[in-house]
Amino acid sequence: MKSRIGTWGGSCALRLPKFAVETLGLHEGQTVDLQIERDALVIRRARPAYALEDLVAEAKALTPPDPLDDAPVGREAL
Repeated sequence: MKSRIGTWGGSCALRLPKFAVETLGLHEGQTVDLQIERDALVIRRARPAYALEDLVAEAKALTPPDPLDDAPVGREAL
């Protein structure tokens, strides 16, 4: 697959073919990670960055599970 470098504002730009975008599950505005490996440019979907404070706040908002009824039913207590 080949593509041509163009310009976008004052920067160089690379247009991605539709099938590559669909195959990778990318969409317009999505952040990607760029890496150079030897003589290749590798484009990967960026993994989301989570802040501990956000995760704790989200966990606190969850409904706690029902308590377990762990009273003996039969002869378990023996």
